[in-house]
Amino acid sequence: MKVNAAGLILLAASAVASPLAARVARRNGVSRPNIRVNPKDGHIDSTSVSYNWAGAVLESSDFTEVSGTFVVPTPRIPGNGDDSTQYCATAWIGIDGDKCQRSLFQTGVDFCIQGGTVSYDAWYEWIPAASIDFNGININAGDSISLSVVATSTTSGVATITNNSNGQR
Repeated sequence: MKVNAAGLILLAASAVASPLAARVARRNGVSRPNIRVNPKDGHIDSTSVSYNWAGAVLESSDFTEVSGTFVVPTPRIPGNGDDSTQYCATAWIGIDGDKCQRSLFQTGVDFCIQGGTVSYDAWYEWIPAASIDFNGININAGDSISLSVVATSTTSGVATITNNSNGQR
C-alpha cells in the first residue's frame, strides 16, 4: 500500500536545550525539515531553518517504510544551563509530516538530563494521535539503537525500536 502523501524519511535530532514538556508539545503534529535530499542523486535541494528540528527529507509517494540506526549520546546540561531545568533531545524517523502535516507516523528515543539525572524514553506516534511510550526497553548512552516504521495502510502500521546493544525490542 502506498502512502498517499509525499513520503518523509528522516533521522532527526531536536534541539538539545529543549525542556521535555515543550518538546513533546511541539512534537505532536509539527515537522520542521531543514535539509532536503534528492533521492536520485543525494545532493541537497534546499535548506530552511528551524529552532527545534534538523534532518533529511526524501520525497516520493511510494514510501511505506523507513529505518535508521544511531548511537545514543550522553545528555549534558548546556554550559550556561540551569541544573534545575530539564534539557532533552530526540533521534527519530518518520513517514510524511513534511508535505502533509496532518499525518506523520514516527518513532524515536528522547534523551534528557535534569540536575545530573539522565533519562531515556522510547516512543511512537501516528499524528494526529498523541505519542505512546514503549515499555520494557532499557536504553543507555553508547547503545546502538535501530528504528523502523512500516505503514501497512494510511491509518495503521508497525513501529519497532531495537536496542542492538542488549537485544531488547
